[in-house]
Amino acid sequence: MKSCFTPSSALADVVAELEQVGPGRYRGVFPTRDEGVYLAGVSQRKEQRMVGSQLVGTVVPYAQEFRELGANDALLREVSDLTGGGVLGDPKEAFTANRRRSRVPTDLWPWLVGLVTLVLVPEVALRRIGPALARWGWWTSRR
Repeated sequence: MKSCFTPSSALADVVAELEQVGPGRYRGVFPTRDEGVYLAGVSQRKEQRMVGSQLVGTVVPYAQEFRELGANDALLREVSDLTGGGVLGDPKEAFTANRRRSRVPTDLWPWLVGLVTLVLVPEVALRRIGPALARWGWWTSRR
């Protein structure tokens, strides 16, 4: 093995001898100091000439104490007591407790369309019927 990328993204030159453990299967050992992903470039040489190469990877898992995924209820209660907070009984309370009122935008266009309709229809009617009424009023005043 010629080079290895460590979890800290540092390129390290590591020379490790590989032993064949089966047809097309090899095993080698190299030192790992940190947890994370290691990528290694493996090359096969024959008489100072490279005849093949492969990129392989492995993962060194984190320590067991970091795998604890549950909540530490005792610590959370202690922090809430020290800071004057409280413990929520239901997760929905996180979104409803101490909620400030906010403004909700309202669409204005339906009201404006309604206003235009109320004003426009009588205006068009007066323009169409208005001259006829004026003539009819003139005709009735002549008699």
